[in-house]
Amino acid sequence: MNYNDYDSNGNKKRFNFSDILNDRTQRSRFFLFVYLVIFIILVILIRINLSNTTTNNKGSNKESNTEINDNKNIESKDSTEIDEMFSFIDMNNYIFNYEVNINDSISLIDGQRYNDKYSFKINNDGNILYFNGTSNYIRAKEENSDYKLTGFPYVLVNYFDTKLLKNIISSASINNDKYEITNEKIGSIVKYDLDNKSSINTIELVKRNNKITQIKLNISNAVSAYMNDSIKANITLKFGNFGLVDDFRIE
Repeated sequence: MNYNDYDSNGNKKRFNFSDILNDRTQRSRFFLFVYLVIFIILVILIRINLSNTTTNNKGSNKESNTEINDNKNIESKDSTEIDEMFSFIDMNNYIFNYEVNINDSISLIDGQRYNDKYSFKINNDGNILYFNGTSNYIRAKEENSDYKLTGFPYVLVNYFDTKLLKNIISSASINNDKYEITNEKIGSIVKYDLDNKSSINTIELVKRNNKITQIKLNISNAVSAYMNDSIKANITLKFGNFGLVDDFRIE
């Protein structure tokens, strides 16, 4: 029992704030209590601010992720993948071996490309033509004769044009690891109105380390519509020696 808390009559003294301030011990205890209260309030405020900041950051991250996903939807993923698969071919420096089977008549095409230059020969049942030139102007001649023909040897789809091939593959859909494209879509790419618009043509890709080394085209339906006849058109395009072809002269 602390007698300082009672008066001379034995009654408990009323609380007097001035007594606390005048008493050193009481004053120290009072300010210690005040500091403790302030400290607790500050801790509570800091925790509230941290909680709000975390919530806002989560909301910002969600908005950011939504924007990224939207951008991915806008940018064609297939186009990016195809660019990657064609990255070696797009160097425009390779040798090529093409097999063109039209109604079981097979033509073999062997040659090389350096930038925009082409040099190759086409062998069809022993009949050989030599081609030489650029993408814009290429000519063909028989052995030991003058140049007689101009233009790449193809029907409907110029398989020498890798940009055209990429466009066709980008426009196709995938079904069981095969690309499928309708006559209508091929026609819109090659600027020719083909009949039997819903007829399907197929494309198979052979890759090594996700880089295309072969393209197998079955464009029978498109060529049949173009020729207005029943045509079997199977084309296998092989590429190799990427970046190893030296510059060569063209006549």
